[in-house]
Amino acid sequence: MARRLRTDTRITLLMLCGMTLPLGIACVSIWTQPWSVYARLLLLALLVSLSFISVFAVRHHYAYPLRNLANLVESIRVGDYSMRLNLPQEDALGELARDINALASTLQSQRLQTDAAHRLVDRIVAGMDIAILAFNPDGCLKLANPAAARLMKLPDNASAFTARDLQVSDWMEDQPERIVERAFPGGSGSWRVRRDSYLVDGSTHTLLLITDMRAVLRDEEQKAWRRLIRVFSHEVNNSLGPIASVGNTLSALLKRDGLHTHQDDIAEGLAIIEDRARHLSEFVRRYAELARLPEPAKCMFDLSARVRQLLPLFTGTTLISAPDQCLLFGDPAQIEQVLVNLFKNASEAGASQIDIRIQTSPPRILIQDNGTGIVNPHNLFVPFYTTKPSGTGIGLVLCRQIMAAHQGDLVLRNREDQPGSEAILTFRHLIDLPHA
Repeated sequence: MARRLRTDTRITLLMLCGMTLPLGIACVSIWTQPWSVYARLLLLALLVSLSFISVFAVRHHYAYPLRNLANLVESIRVGDYSMRLNLPQEDALGELARDINALASTLQSQRLQTDAAHRLVDRIVAGMDIAILAFNPDGCLKLANPAAARLMKLPDNASAFTARDLQVSDWMEDQPERIVERAFPGGSGSWRVRRDSYLVDGSTHTLLLITDMRAVLRDEEQKAWRRLIRVFSHEVNNSLGPIASVGNTLSALLKRDGLHTHQDDIAEGLAIIEDRARHLSEFVRRYAELARLPEPAKCMFDLSARVRQLLPLFTGTTLISAPDQCLLFGDPAQIEQVLVNLFKNASEAGASQIDIRIQTSPPRILIQDNGTGIVNPHNLFVPFYTTKPSGTGIGLVLCRQIMAAHQGDLVLRNREDQPGSEAILTFRHLIDLPHA
């Protein structure tokens, strides 16, 4: 292949070729003049010299700036945005140089911002307690943050590992989110796994985010203990306060007047003490009932059929829409208990109409009523809190516990379209069998 000529050489050759004919005609014209030989030679020398000076002047004016522009563009192409070009002339080349300089400045600013953003993201990822693993389309590890390196006990050459080596190949497809029990070199227990994907050069890479559920459960456990202590303190103080007050009053009466003087007052005081003691005993019994919720006996059953069986038990209950069959893996008795509690709450709230809708993928039940709605939504799931005169305050807590045991959610809120409330039960199939 012939070697490609440089730009300045091509410009020089083109100008020389372009001026050859005019210069030849001028030389012949001068040589045919009736002048002396010295005069003709001098004129020819001056003409040729001026021609070559013009060629090199044009070359200097255009070829070198073009070469510098080419160098500037090449530096931008390879990612070096620090080079600039200074062309003082006010022509097309000067305007082009200024435009390219402005482009280089913009790209350099964007590079600095991108580098700063990457450093920030790297610091955030490095400081996260969530283990982050990224795999290429072949399943080879491309990125692992420090939390993932600690969990998997990864060496410095972590890129040599694959998803199969790390025992996470079964998480690379199917469900985008799941809760699993698995043992890793750096820890074992319950893990929440989220799968996502991203594109690199047109190829789909996989991102796994692994969260240790123990920390989440510890936080929830502390919140539950705080709520429990608050409820216990309230109930015990409500009982012990009157008992202590009545006891002090009776003791003062006995010391002052003796046993036979205030028999009616003593009897009334003992009745109050007995009532408060019975209330406290009932409170403890109800808490024990709440704490002894049995493990669900799970099996495959038809959720739609179970709901249809409950409809005759509650007036105004209508199944608006439901699939012919909605299979669910769970405890049918406990799910029925949740539905009965929700239907009963709607009826006790003055609802004359209860609409039910069932859908699949994932299994979901929507219960809407036209009752008075929820008075205090913030205390719905506080144990033993109730606004009903004969309520126990454990029904909704039991419902939430049952839904949690089925990896589901229970949402209760007031309706936006009309007076009343709605309950949403969603079952997420996130449980994964332990890895062999």
